[in-house]
Formats: sequence, structure tokens, C-alpha cells
Amino acid sequence: MHTLETSTGQWVEALPLGNGVLGVMSHGRVGGELLTLNRHDAWSGDEASPCQQVPALNQPDFLDRVRTLIDTGDIPGAEELLSTAQSTHSQAFLPYFDVGIRVHTAQTVGPEHKEHAVGAEQEEHAVEAQPHTAIHRTLDFLDAHTLTTYTLGHSHFAHTTYVPRVDSTADTESPHAEPADTTLTKPESPHTDRAPDYVVHVVSNHSPHAATVHVNIASLLHHIAHPDGGHIVELPSDVTPTHEDSPQHVRYEAKRPRVGLLALGAALHPHLTDHHPAPKAAGEPAESSSIEPVTDNVTETIIALPGHTSTVLVLACPAPEPTTTDLPLEPITRLPLLAAERSRALARERERAQRLAHLIAANLHEHVNAHSSAHRGLYERCRLELPDQRVVRQFNFGRYLHVSAYAPEVNPVNLQGLWCHEIPPPWSSNYTLNINTPMNYWPVEAIGLPEVHKPLIEWLERVSRGPGRAAARDLYGLDGFVLHHNADVWGHALPVGAGEGDACWAYWPMGGVWLTRHLWDHYEYSQDLAFLDRAWPLLEATGRFAAGWIVPAVTGGTADADNSGSVAVQDCVADADTAGSGGLNGGAAGSSAMYRTAPSVSPENRYLLAGEPVAVAQSVTMDVALLRDLAQYASRAHRDLFGPQSRRPQWLRELRERAAGLPDPTCGDNGAIREWPFDAQEVEPDHRHLSHLVGVYPLGSWQSRPDLLAGATRSLELRGDDSTGWSLAWQSALWARLGRGDRVADALELSLRPVTTEPGDCVSEYRGGIYPNLFSAHPPFQIDGNFGFVASVMEALCFALNDQVYVLNALPPRWSTGRIEGVRLRGALTAQLSWEGPDTFQLRLRDTRQSGASRAIRITSPAGQLAVCLEPRQNVDITCMNGEFTRHTPVS
Repeated sequence: MHTLETSTGQWVEALPLGNGVLGVMSHGRVGGELLTLNRHDAWSGDEASPCQQVPALNQPDFLDRVRTLIDTGDIPGAEELLSTAQSTHSQAFLPYFDVGIRVHTAQTVGPEHKEHAVGAEQEEHAVEAQPHTAIHRTLDFLDAHTLTTYTLGHSHFAHTTYVPRVDSTADTESPHAEPADTTLTKPESPHTDRAPDYVVHVVSNHSPHAATVHVNIASLLHHIAHPDGGHIVELPSDVTPTHEDSPQHVRYEAKRPRVGLLALGAALHPHLTDHHPAPKAAGEPAESSSIEPVTDNVTETIIALPGHTSTVLVLACPAPEPTTTDLPLEPITRLPLLAAERSRALARERERAQRLAHLIAANLHEHVNAHSSAHRGLYERCRLELPDQRVVRQFNFGRYLHVSAYAPEVNPVNLQGLWCHEIPPPWSSNYTLNINTPMNYWPVEAIGLPEVHKPLIEWLERVSRGPGRAAARDLYGLDGFVLHHNADVWGHALPVGAGEGDACWAYWPMGGVWLTRHLWDHYEYSQDLAFLDRAWPLLEATGRFAAGWIVPAVTGGTADADNSGSVAVQDCVADADTAGSGGLNGGAAGSSAMYRTAPSVSPENRYLLAGEPVAVAQSVTMDVALLRDLAQYASRAHRDLFGPQSRRPQWLRELRERAAGLPDPTCGDNGAIREWPFDAQEVEPDHRHLSHLVGVYPLGSWQSRPDLLAGATRSLELRGDDSTGWSLAWQSALWARLGRGDRVADALELSLRPVTTEPGDCVSEYRGGIYPNLFSAHPPFQIDGNFGFVASVMEALCFALNDQVYVLNALPPRWSTGRIEGVRLRGALTAQLSWEGPDTFQLRLRDTRQSGASRAIRITSPAGQLAVCLEPRQNVDITCMNGEFTRHTPVS
């Protein structure tokens, strides 16, 4: 639970709610609430947005020309040519509706009080100057609701908001059902029913004095209120990122735009106290609230609220749909035509919202309990106890955000998760694939939320068959699919930058390779062969692109290896059939590499060439790590699916051979991992990206390479301690893999420092921390910092690689005692762990496989190692007391 004792002043002080379909920020203030709404599918653009023509498309010699420039040392020329592959930009996740809810007591409502709309035109929530007491706001992680309480005049009010996780009302999809049908049904499984598309807000009057509730609806987008009630919003056809120089960042030019609706319903719910009539019998309809639109302002609704009564407000927000007729471009005629076309649909939504309000008000406690139970079914799977309650709170908040942003068949979470209130939003609030999108999903398997991975996997499957496949074919002439630095809900796959983007961020063709790793993660934790069979076509598509992307190294080129990364080839080749550190993770050292990736960029970082910053090289360390990792897990997937004796397909044989022939990562003169395959002078030695260390975390492919682990340690030391919120989380996870609990603690401490939100305060854009509502700061807010925090805590306590379980590998000094339950580990294992220091702990492991052979698992901890044998569905209890191990196998 998170509690605040102040009114919301800025968006990062509001409290987040969501059910995967809808995201809501609750801005609790004395005198009312402001609810800012988002929908997972409210994005600018449409399915045609990724289909852009760029000069480099369908040029068979495009890559050869780029590689020739690299080989001759003309890196600026290569970057200029690469800019011809740049499309404009990906599309943006959007703010949706703003709903202002104000309470007036009978004593203060009068003609002298001027009402104000809340939303795009006025961000500050209007609160009347009435006598009041301090406000109290809470976000309940366990039951997924916010509660705001305050006293206004002589009346005490409470506002409760939640976004139902299950539709526990009966037959809610039929707006024409009889109002008397007020029974509730609880679905057998909350994970099979479609998540509801409405928000519930309950205003409770805990005094005998009558009051009124004033509801205003607005939006930062083009919007119009319907004369009969309800609101209509038009989604833009295009939103240009803030970093682009554009005379018009938001455009509404689609002939048939996507249109969203919001409808309000209200019903009274008497309190169960001596002051009120007895509660209604089950099935008896709730009494309607008095809803009166204000005649001179159709955006406002006034609802009567008697004493000792609550009013249940339902905000119905269905999926946006395109219009069925073409519209003119002029807004003065466009919006009224939208209202006319959507009139019937909005009438149905108003009827549905009103009916839902009746159903919920008549069975409010049951509805709340059904929502809470469904949320707890996900949230309670993992539990952490530590002496440092700040860490526990932030860990729980991250898990809460994962649950709140998830539902079946929704879109993946973006840079801001499911919560955004700017247009254009920071970095378009899109999918940034070179770190932020992968980090969003780092902890989900380990904390017992494997289904949260599925929206990302399903999106990737769609993109690999559509825009990603087209980009690989038309831009590079390769099989499979490709993604670059930025993507969106429509699957934008080309490089971005509009021909002006710096190659360090605009060009990076490894997005699909890194995201495909998440399919293997999902399989590794479950060992579910049915899922692996489904995933195989995508693994193959990624592998085909990767095999084609790796090309023979130059022989006798004129480039200066110290500047461009070109390497001469000698007569050696790595054994492509070996796995592990001596094969696919070892490869060819230094100048003996037979293959290369070119062009190659280490995400968003640059080095100096003749005194000028450049980004393009070849075979950067991140490329090598990602491609060898792909070759290794694709080989294992083939073995698990088709058997160890099955012949590998040609693309996989080529990928293994070529990945093994890439230059091996090495350390430079300073002892650190080379980010490029040569000693480079970095433009930003303290750069926030840690791309060259992916082999340590998250891939884990360097775990048996002491030389590379030592180099990674030195790299982190040279990068410095401070950085963005998400980079601090990555640092923490890396330090955990390196066994440095003290440095884990240092990075987490920086992650937990408060970030000021006072106007005019100067905050570095590369100084992370947490906002008052616990959102992680880049700054600005990026949700990957919240999710990365959770992942790093898990890594410090318990993780598994290659049938080896690491226990308390990097225990921070302040975590001297603790307990964690519900841990999932690679290899279809689960764990419960309690400890009283790094050499005194109790661990229960369970093999969750349903069948299979016995296997050996090695337990590794600071106290030593222990080998245990596990059968499918078997538990083993391990106790370490002052470094002495004992084990016991209880009855399963």
C-alpha cells in the first residue's frame, strides 16, 4: 500500500489503476477527483502507418555499398547512406479522456460558485474554496483500488476508484436486458473472460447533509460532447515525436479516423448503517441517481447525492473504431459529423453504462470482492519480506503495475506502461526495443506472472509475419524479419529519423533478435513443449534473418581496425557444433574472426573517429552476444522439439557456424569489456546504456567466462554510479549477476531517492529516482525502471542458469534476514527461500515438470555448493546452517 497526505498537484503524484484494457490515474484532491483515462489500443495512426517508402528500399546493393564504405574507413559516409533507410517515425500511445468529479455540499452550492471543466483546457482540477480538513490518499496494491478521503464543510466524503479485473455483472454485454436483472456471477477463471472496458468510481457521503456531484469530461485530443450525453474523441492520424522539428506535431487527417466513446452511468447505493433503510434484497434494482445535464454546458453532469449515501459512477469506454464514412478535414464540420455518426453507438453505451451502474450499486460489495479476488489471484503469487520496507514497497509496486497493465489479448506495455497524459508523449510512449521494451518483461517469469509475457509474444508474432518481414525483404533482401530501434502497436519495423536521425539511435537492426529471446525465456521457465512448437516459426524467422545478416569478414581491406572495427581474417574457424563458452559463446578471438556483422551500432553510444563522434562500426559486442545466444537457444529448441538425432535445418547450421565465427568479446587496455571490437575513445564514458554487457545480464551467456565477468566489473566501475532510473535497475541486475551485493544496494538506493516535482526545479535528465506516486524517473517517467527494479531484486536473491541455482548470490548488507515465496526459476523449478545471512538459509525447490528423467541440480551460494537430484513433481528441502548443508526430500 502507498499512502499520500497531500492533494495531487502534478500527474506524477496521481495513483495508477488498470486492468490491462484501461489505465486510470487517480488525482485525489480536496473536493473531488480527476481521473485521467488511457486505453491500451488508443494509438495514433492505423495499420497502414508502418508502410512507408524510403530511398533505400528495393536497392539490392544497398548493404554492399554501406559495407564498402565501412571497409574503407569512411564511417561518416556509411552513416549518411544509412540515413536513406530512415522512415519518419513510429506512432504514439495517446492520452484518452479526462473525467473531473467535484463534490459540493448543500451549503456551498450557489450561483456565486462558477463551475470549471476539467481536462485538456484546464489541467488543474477546480476545487472550491470551502473549509476542509487534510486529505488522505491510498493506493491498495493488494485489492487494486484507490481511496481518497477528506472533510468538506461539515461533511465527510470518500472516493473509491477501481478498474474491474473481471466482469462479474450478469449479461453486461446486452444493454437491452431487464434492469431488474441484478445478480452477480463470478467467472470460473478470471483469465479467460475479456477484461471489462469500464471504470467504477464510488462517491460516499458519510454525513446527513445532501450534496451534489459534478462530472466534467474532456480530452487532450479532438473531442466533442453529444447533446444527449456522452463524449466522443477522435484519434490522430499521425503524431510526430517531440524531438522532431515539426510545425504540427498532431494531425487529424484520416478520411475514416478511429473514434472513441465515453459514457456515464450513475446509481445510488445506501450505506448499511442505522441512518438508512435496510439494504435491498438480492436482485432488486438500485435506485437511480438524479442526473441532470447543465443546460449551458453539455460537458457537465450534476448528480444528486443524499446524506449517508453513495453514488456509483460507471465510465464505459469501449474500443475505438474507424468511421464508416469519409469525413472532411475541417474540424468545424468534422467533429459534428463524428457526433452524428456515433450517435447510436453512444446511445447504446449510455444505456450500458446506466445498466452497469444499477447492477453494481445493487451488489457493490460482491462486485468489489470479485474484482479484488481476481486481482489477488495474480498479485499474491509472489511475496517478499525484507528489513528494508522501501525496497519491499517498490518491489510490490512493480508487481502491482505488471498485473494492472495485463489482460488477455491486449497490446504490450510501452514506455509509460498503460499510463500517459501528454501529447506528444515522451519518446512517443512507444516500444523502444534497444532496452526499454525488453526490460519491461525481465521479471515476469520469475515473479510468477508468465501470462504477462503473452501480449509481447503475440505482438511479435504478428509483426514477424507483416511489417517486420516486409522490412527484411525490401530493405535488406533477407529472409525472416527485422525490427529496429522503435516500434509501435502497428508494428513499425523500419529505421526512424526521417533522414536526419543520428545513427547511434536511428539505426539498430537487432530489435527482433533481442525480443525473440523472450520466447525462449517463456519456454525455459515452463519447459512447455506445446508452447515451443508454437514459437518455432518465429524462432526460425529470426534465425533466418540473423544467418543472412552475418557475413564473411573482409580479407585485405584498407580500413584502420583501430577506428572502424574492420578485422583481417586468418585461417581459422570456430567449431560451430560446440555449445557453451568454448563454442557458440567462445568463438573466434580478435583478428581471427571469419565473420562479422556490418553495419553494427552499440545502441545510442558513439566513439571518436578523427575527433568526430560516430556510431557505425562492425561486430559490436552486443551484436555478438545476441547472435551467439540466438544460435545456442535455437539449437536447444530444435533438439527439444525434434530430438537430439534430428538433422538441423540449413539456416540453423549456417547460423551456428557464422555466430561462432564472430569476433570474441575482449577486454581493452583499461581492463573493461570493449563495446566495439577495438579500443575506442568513447564520446560519453558514463553512458546510460550498458549494451556491451548483455552477455552478463540478461542473457547469462558469460557466466562461465571469468575473464569477461572481470571485464564487466571494470566496465561498470568506469560507467560510474549515477544514471537514469532504468539504467540504475540494469546496473543493479548486472551487479547481482557479478555477486556484488554491496553494489546492488548502492544502485537500488539511488533508484529509491525522491525526485522533486516542484515547478522550476532543475533535475538532470540522467538522474533517476522515484516520483511521489512511486513511478520510476528517467526522468521523465518510464515504467521500465519500475520493472527493472523488480528484476534486479530477484537476481540478487535467487536465479538459475543451466541447471545451476544461485542462492543469495548478491545479498545486500541491509537484507540480513528475509523471505521470498513464489519464485519461478529457469528449468521448470520453483523456490521458497528464507535466510538469516548469506551462509544460513532454508530453500525449498520443486521440479514442476510433469514427466521426464531425473536430473542433477547444483545449488551455488556464498556458503558453498551442493548437488541434488530431482524427479518430476518432486520437492527437495535444503538447509544451510553456517555453511553446513543438509537436504531432505519431503513427500510431494
